[in-house]
Amino acid sequence: MKIEGKLEKKAGEKIWGVDIPEIGIFTQGRTKNEACEMAKEAIELIVNLEGFKVVIEPAQNNNFFIIANNTGPILAMILRQKRIDNGLSVRDVARRLGQSSPNSYGRYENGKSIPTIEKFDELLAAIEPGLSSVLRVAKNDESPNSSEVATSPSLFDGNRYGVRSHSDLAGSLSGPEDLSTSPEHMADYAK
Repeated sequence: MKIEGKLEKKAGEKIWGVDIPEIGIFTQGRTKNEACEMAKEAIELIVNLEGFKVVIEPAQNNNFFIIANNTGPILAMILRQKRIDNGLSVRDVARRLGQSSPNSYGRYENGKSIPTIEKFDELLAAIEPGLSSVLRVAKNDESPNSSEVATSPSLFDGNRYGVRSHSDLAGSLSGPEDLSTSPEHMADYAK
C-alpha cells in the first residue's frame, strides 16, 4: 500500500512543506530531505508500534509515496483522521454502521482489525456519506524504485490538515511507528 504525499516550496520561502492529507500530517524542513525526515518522525510518533516500518519513496513533481510494511496502522490513521475531520466520535460512527457498541468500529481505528477494501469503503461512507477509497496504479516512472502496483486511498477533499507540533499530534492520535528513509530513496531529496 502506498500513500501519496506532496513536497511544496512557495516562491520566496526557504522551507519545504510536506502535506500528507490522508493521514492528517503537514510538516516542514529546510531541505526536501529534512522535510521528509520530519514526516517520518511524525508518523513514527503517531504509530508507535514495534516492527512497523515505512519507507519514503520519491516520485515525480515533488510527490512521494509512503510505503508501509503493515497496512493496518495506515488504514487506521485514515479512518481516525476522517472521523476527526467530520467531528464524529467513535460511538457516532458505530451508530451509523448500525452497531450498538463502538468496540467493533474501534478495532479498525485502533489497527487491531484490518478491513477489506469493501469494508473500508463501508467505514468511510459511515464517516462521511459519499466518501470512498480510490485505487490508483502507480506508473513505473512515477515511482523510480518500484514497479509494483500501488493502492492509494485518495481522500483529497480540498482541506489542508495543519500539524502545529509533532508532540501535539502524537498526543492527539495514537498509531503508526518506525519509518526509515533509506539513503538510496532519499538521494533525490538531498537538494
